[in-house]
Amino acid sequence: MHLRHAGPSGGRLAGGGRPDGDGGGDPRAGPAARGGARRGADLPIPRALFPRGAAAQADALLGARRLELAGGAGRAPRRRPSRLPVLPLAWLAARRQRARLVYDSHELFLEAGRVARIRGPGRCLLAALEGRLARRADLVVTVNEAIAAELATRHRLPRPPLVVMNCPPLEPLPGGPDPLRAAAGIAADRPVVLYTGGFLHDRGLELLADAFLEPPLQGGADAGGAGTGPGAALVFLGFGPLEGELRRRAADPRWAGRLFVLPPVEPGLLLDWTRGGDVGVIAFLPVNRNNELASPNKLFEYLMAGVPVVASDLPVMAAIVRETGTGATFRPGHARSLAEALAGILALGPVERAALRTRCRAAAEARYHWEREAARLVAAYAGLTA
Repeated sequence: MHLRHAGPSGGRLAGGGRPDGDGGGDPRAGPAARGGARRGADLPIPRALFPRGAAAQADALLGARRLELAGGAGRAPRRRPSRLPVLPLAWLAARRQRARLVYDSHELFLEAGRVARIRGPGRCLLAALEGRLARRADLVVTVNEAIAAELATRHRLPRPPLVVMNCPPLEPLPGGPDPLRAAAGIAADRPVVLYTGGFLHDRGLELLADAFLEPPLQGGADAGGAGTGPGAALVFLGFGPLEGELRRRAADPRWAGRLFVLPPVEPGLLLDWTRGGDVGVIAFLPVNRNNELASPNKLFEYLMAGVPVVASDLPVMAAIVRETGTGATFRPGHARSLAEALAGILALGPVERAALRTRCRAAAEARYHWEREAARLVAAYAGLTA
């Protein structure tokens, strides 16, 4: 029996994993750059089931894709939707082809983006649809234990979802010139605070910019009065709806020469660009349950690059930062708290900072890499096709 798979990449997206645009890698890159998806015969799409625009998305996502598993073993055609609008189509395809159905729910769909603003009967209908089809799936996959528990409770799943964290592949750190600093024109001895990923409204990007106007990061002094070096630079690497606002702030005299906005890079280059940061920031705002339980790609990408993390004190990401000793947390939504956390890391001496970077990379090598996560996914698929 076939295990049908449908997904935006046919596999893990390099430099960011699932297609949520969360990493600083450019999701507009072609399939070869995103993990080598192979395309087979397209399936007919019942367009009447979806509003205008969704059918086009379904056409793109439901083209028959193949996931190449580690070492090329265990390859089989699959239907594995990773967005709720595609799930009914994948379910129909699975029934038609007598195939297995795997639902990759990489977020709480009803709590994410514009969908979170849907209220009334529309929301009830979507919730009922997702629950009904998720219970019929042979396997539900998600990105962390907290979201797995939420999905199991919400949808009364007959078995717990499989957790496959969205970690980057284990790669050696590149050497040579620093492309991040070269692109922004930042001196090698100047501290860099880095954000990679989508420029979205719930990511706390304006808060991060505001933190650079707080006393701990003004005039090169941390919360305890120690110097952090004049002019720590803030770099945003990515793209999205807030790009114009970030560029406006970069031109504002208050941030002049301190805030830089760079376009996304090819996923295969993201590790090389990320290593140029002295601190990587995740400033998610707890505007919905999805954000509260997030374990974004950039967390693991920072660790793989050996970059210390400053993250919102939200359950999943804060627990990882504390458990691994790889950075600091701050009170979500509070610029002063964020500034103090950043200043605390920037004020570390060279020996302490080097030890922290080593700890970040060690956490990625020991636990948070795709090869380890993929092994569970391969084993689960093998069990379904046995």
